Parts: sequence; C-alpha cells; structure tokens
Amino acid sequence: MGAIRDRMIVELDLRGMAAATKKSYLVCCRAFVAHFRKSPEELGTDDIKAFLLHLVRERKAGPSTVHTYIAALCFLYRHVLQKPGVVEHLPRPRVNAKPLN
Repeated sequence: MGAIRDRMIVELDLRGMAAATKKSYLVCCRAFVAHFRKSPEELGTDDIKAFLLHLVRERKAGPSTVHTYIAALCFLYRHVLQKPGVVEHLPRPRVNAKPLN
C-alpha cells in the first residue's frame, strides 16, 4: 500500500485524527489489502462486502469491529482514493447499546 498509505496518513493528519484512530484505520486497510493481495484501487464494492462477510463469518468479528473496518475503508475510498461511490451503500452492522448501570 506504500504510496496510498502515505497519502492516507496525510489525509488523517490534515483532519486532526487521534493517533489511535490513525493506527486503527491503517491496520484495517492493511488487512483489507492483504486479504486480496491487490491494490485497493483495483477493488470495488463487491470486494469490500466479501471482506466484511469474511470478518463476520470466518474471523467472528463483532459489530463494533466490523464498524471500525467500514469506517476505515470509507475513509480510504472517500478521502484518499477519491472514489466515494464504492462505499456509498455499505451495510452497517447494528451495534447494541451498552446497558446503563
């Protein structure tokens, strides 16, 4: 992800994202790219959905984790790759609210 990763870091810095958010988004995007072994520029909506399904079914990722991956991929495609249509209609998992004590 070399040059794309560098562009992503610039965009994250320009928006003043927290260090933890930057790290999380980069890890999520790296996992996405590693899963397909292709540049994210070559991947589209169906690939993203297949990856999210892999997270849920194979890696048993919970809704909050999947939501983080979606946020990271949306950032990548909207702000770095300038392809917002790719992530426009991604399904969002329902995240249950924590009970109040």
